[in-house]
Amino acid sequence: MVNSVGYEIYVRSFCDSDGDGIGDLKGLISKLDYLNDGNPDTYNDLGVNVIWLMPIFKSPSIHGYDQTDYYDINPTYGTLADFQEFLDKAHARGIKVIVDLVINHCSDQSTWFTQSVAKNATYKDWFVWTNETIGNLDTAGWQKPWGGVSSASDVWLADAGRPGEYFYAAFSGSQPDLNLKNTAVAQEIDNIVTFWLNKGVDGFRLDAIRYLIETGPLPDQADTPETLTFLRNFQAHMKSIKSSAFTIGEVWSILSDIEKYYDSDQGVDMCFDFDAGSAVEATTYFQNNSYIYNYLNTVRTVPMTFLSPFLANHDQPRYPNNWDGDTNKSKVAMAILLTLPGMPFIYYGEEFGMMNSGGGSDLYYRSPMQWDNTPKAGFTTGTPWNNIGTNYDPYNVASQTADPNSQLNMVKKLVNLRTKYSALGSTNTELIGCSQNSIVTYFRKGTKDGIIVIINTLGTVQNVNLNFYDTCIPQSLSVQSLMKAESLTGITTGNYGAYPVTLQPYEVKLIYVGSVLDTRTVAPLPPPTVTLSLGEGFVYRPEMNYVTWIAHSNSNFIITANVESNGNMISRVEFWDYYYNFMMSFDTTPPYEFTYNNYPYPWDFGDYRVYAKVFYGGSSSISSAGTNLYRYSPYYESIIISNSYYIFRMKPTEIFYTSRIKTNTIIDAMYVTGEFTSWVQNSPAFQMILNGDFYEVTIASNICSGKMYKFTLFTNGNTNLSKVMWLWDFANYRYNSMDNYNAIAP
Repeated sequence: MVNSVGYEIYVRSFCDSDGDGIGDLKGLISKLDYLNDGNPDTYNDLGVNVIWLMPIFKSPSIHGYDQTDYYDINPTYGTLADFQEFLDKAHARGIKVIVDLVINHCSDQSTWFTQSVAKNATYKDWFVWTNETIGNLDTAGWQKPWGGVSSASDVWLADAGRPGEYFYAAFSGSQPDLNLKNTAVAQEIDNIVTFWLNKGVDGFRLDAIRYLIETGPLPDQADTPETLTFLRNFQAHMKSIKSSAFTIGEVWSILSDIEKYYDSDQGVDMCFDFDAGSAVEATTYFQNNSYIYNYLNTVRTVPMTFLSPFLANHDQPRYPNNWDGDTNKSKVAMAILLTLPGMPFIYYGEEFGMMNSGGGSDLYYRSPMQWDNTPKAGFTTGTPWNNIGTNYDPYNVASQTADPNSQLNMVKKLVNLRTKYSALGSTNTELIGCSQNSIVTYFRKGTKDGIIVIINTLGTVQNVNLNFYDTCIPQSLSVQSLMKAESLTGITTGNYGAYPVTLQPYEVKLIYVGSVLDTRTVAPLPPPTVTLSLGEGFVYRPEMNYVTWIAHSNSNFIITANVESNGNMISRVEFWDYYYNFMMSFDTTPPYEFTYNNYPYPWDFGDYRVYAKVFYGGSSSISSAGTNLYRYSPYYESIIISNSYYIFRMKPTEIFYTSRIKTNTIIDAMYVTGEFTSWVQNSPAFQMILNGDFYEVTIASNICSGKMYKFTLFTNGNTNLSKVMWLWDFANYRYNSMDNYNAIAP
């Protein structure tokens, strides 16, 4: 789904064709040219190429997330023939269509459930029943699977048709959970998938997949191994019917939970990324790039092709409400979203800044689409089923289409560029240094081209300098503006570290840099080799990546580091004073030479920091002793300049600092404390135990503060491994809230 942009539609609220006040499939068909007219060279349409339809199957509810018939269309929206017409016309325009498939639960009015209550032999075990008492279930810890204040009676409910028994319903009593461990139920799900794929559907949005199979009370009500196995089987069946079909899962949780669905051998093709919207909105609201930068650094644990960023969906308040509909902020948020890696989704109306129609219920997040500024917003000729949004005039399609500077026209431009340039659809994002933290800027690199993204979150003109040293942007090339016609300064060796840019208030710039050689490899990169040529009084300690020296009257020393790495991917090498943590010198071309001025700061040791140009989707972390020496695993690999592979993971608790060392040969360890005058082996304050394939090292915190520790590891032959860990001042790490200090052995 490279270069795709998705669009979420609530059919009930999109367009009404017959005047009954409720949106329908024929109304949706009439608006297909707005979504994509089939001509990639025009800007008249929005240009999206994936449509996600919220539930369209038969259901007794307004939202449709509790189905009674998975094989038919909700008659409020039309017929199967109407759906087939919509599907055919969407495909003719190059649009793929995915439908919402709810397989965690169905409606309590479905034949399946009423027959299960009646203990019909076929359906008796299609749902999750128990004859345990609520008291026992409560004692066991059953509650809502997402936690909070709840009890067993919130998820185990009675039905008069089966006295003495309770059925499990994670969301609502009207939505009983299906027993997906029952092979007959799993087969029925496969049948449903086959039916819709044969109709021509391109895939499915899978609702609430964290909760498909529960095996006990929390934590076994979510993300269970049985759920992951079910999804793998679901995926295998779907691909056997239609190999191009794809799934997007709803895992409304943090990234570490989302990762499980990638690590489960692709139980789904993609997952919605809920953290992305929060990061974009915080960046926009606080006008600070740290939120989106932290997000981009965090999500590198899974390939960005697996994640689908979005600002909000049908369950969340519309994002313009966060800043009272300020158009400029809404434009900034949409610009960030549409230049992120992954496949972004737009919730209908977001493209022009549509707001909620009221407060409180999610009903107000699903108000009718605002097509024009007439009292019914062009949605219907009848009485709208829901309130029209409060900002329908001038925030509507017609008004913004006529305004060349509108948010809608900016979004059309960005979607068009995203579908045209491989860089914006790629997974590679390299952060660009900037002199102003209110500027969001990064480099999107594809296999054929590269684009520099620069977004001003402020309402004032900004003159900034960009530093490209952490990117793989060539140091000599001409550039081209994509958002508007303007003359831009070329990138040269002279301005590579301070490229000047002037940004108007809330301006979005996309700068095309042409073809960029992609030197990435799929295999993890090994550490580079390092050799040093040292002057008088210097000693290189490769196990720590330090250079130490003796302070004396000579004021200047020159250190030369010969650094090599696979693919010639080094961007620059820096030499830092370690104790006071400031950069003394840096070099960007080999051989990397540093001039150290001994006066007036005769510090006693420093460290090298190597920046790699690129690694599987982002700029490398620095490689340095004591601060940020670590490697990403398993999909991202930093180039590391060090021969010391065993660095502790420090996780402070109230009493202990605990580390995990991965190796199969270590049998013992010693440490030195304070002034390095005493060795202590296996003392109560220092313990190491084998836990699986990790050794866990625990150090009592009451002996850690303000100390430097040296740990020496021994093999079975009692041979010193010469892997020395220097851990400086544990207490400072704790006070700085560094919960994890990490570099696990490769």
